[in-house]
Amino acid sequence: ADRTSLHNLNDRLSTFIDTVRSLEVENKSLVDQLSNLKATWVNETMQIKETEGPQLRRYRKDLESAEFAKARIEVQLSSIEDRFNELQRVFDEAQQRNILDVEEIQRLR
Repeated sequence: ADRTSLHNLNDRLSTFIDTVRSLEVENKSLVDQLSNLKATWVNETMQIKETEGPQLRRYRKDLESAEFAKARIEVQLSSIEDRFNELQRVFDEAQQRNILDVEEIQRLR
């Protein structure tokens, strides 16, 4: 009975050791795959930077130029709006004086 029990334990230990070895092999394979994927990703990233980098820099420069032009135009627009409002005020005052002058002329007749 002890011999059968010992034999069963040996079989279980052998199965366990085989499973561990199999998992170690699979783990090494997965680590290698991961390393290959990382290397591929790094290489592809570098290639994209090399091929697309100059164009991306041009786009960024164009965007900065456009933003600067937009800001300049917004300042000019604000100045024009201020000038328009001032001229509108002067016009309204002149129109009001004209109305008063016409009323004064009619009163004097």
